[in-house]
Amino acid sequence: MAKKKTVGCPTLLPPSGYSSWLAYAVATLDDRSLANDHDWGNQPQWPAHVTREEIRTAARAELRQIEGLWLDMKKAWSGKLETAEVSASTQIRG
Repeated sequence: MAKKKTVGCPTLLPPSGYSSWLAYAVATLDDRSLANDHDWGNQPQWPAHVTREEIRTAARAELRQIEGLWLDMKKAWSGKLETAEVSASTQIRG
């Protein structure tokens, strides 16, 4: 069974074809139940007429936004780590 180590605990890798469990969850979102829930008046924060495609589109857009933030964060940390490594190696040589 394929596992990866994250924050000290083993977890299963996402299903084949998905970059993460979050991507899998969005792709397999039960939009039918959400649409029915809306039709029964249980989603008052949504407009009067919402389609299942709009629900899926909103979920995919949020996933893309989260993925973008994650990539920005990785780039920022990568740059800081590279700067710290250069600084440390300079201090060791100096």
